[in-house]
Amino acid sequence: MTMPSLLLLLALFSTFAFAQTNATDAALDGYIMDEPGGRIAGASVSIRSMLTNQRFEAKANEEGYFRFPLLQVGTYELIVVAPGFAEYRQSGIELRVGQQARVNLSLKVGSTSDSVTVQADAAMVESSGLAAQGEVLNSRAMRALPVTSRNVYNLHLIGPGVKGIPSTGFGTTQFTFGGNNRSTWTVDGIDNTQRANARQIRLVISTPESVEEMQVLSGGYSAEFGRAAGGIINVVSRSGTNTYHGGFMYLNRPIAAAARPPLAATKPDQP
Repeated sequence: MTMPSLLLLLALFSTFAFAQTNATDAALDGYIMDEPGGRIAGASVSIRSMLTNQRFEAKANEEGYFRFPLLQVGTYELIVVAPGFAEYRQSGIELRVGQQARVNLSLKVGSTSDSVTVQADAAMVESSGLAAQGEVLNSRAMRALPVTSRNVYNLHLIGPGVKGIPSTGFGTTQFTFGGNNRSTWTVDGIDNTQRANARQIRLVISTPESVEEMQVLSGGYSAEFGRAAGGIINVVSRSGTNTYHGGFMYLNRPIAAAARPPLAATKPDQP
């Protein structure tokens, strides 16, 4: 192999190795300021997952800007420490799949032993400039929304810009986006699209107990998804937490409670 070819290969490998995507994660950034509005450089910023207790750390640059590019979906606590200012804590930050969230915060003058605590994420805004239309169903929606089968894809038929044919069993829900059925299906960022025939999905049908979040996008979505003229169905599976827990799902369809046409034929009682 010639030297130019080797250098090209190394350059390509570096590009792939450091590529970052929010197809299965979220991102959080923001600016740190004092009360008059001046930027605070060099502040120590950390963010902690409330599910796994995993912590990530960063330093604000000279403009007071910080960024966490790849965060697992879930609930977080943000902590900021800077010399001459009281410690800042913000809890209840909910991050959804594909979200580019921003938290701009103001530090109060004081000692590092002082603390300012903010509950919930009222100050968080969406910093992404994408014009995609769609929705995200979080883990609470997955467990609470009524569904006539174990097929969670049916839940997205009520989403904006989505039309389709539901699956009454454990089959594939058929989606169309603006009349186009060329869609891409992903599970944890892995392509799950059937491209050889009329079926849209290649392998597994996800059930509610296995899904953390689901995202549907149509039009204007990021190029990181690609390969779809219609829309994106993006599934993020559940992961472990710091606490022991378990669950089960039971599906019961009593025939006596089923809705039937008033003139429908009925079978005679068996002796």
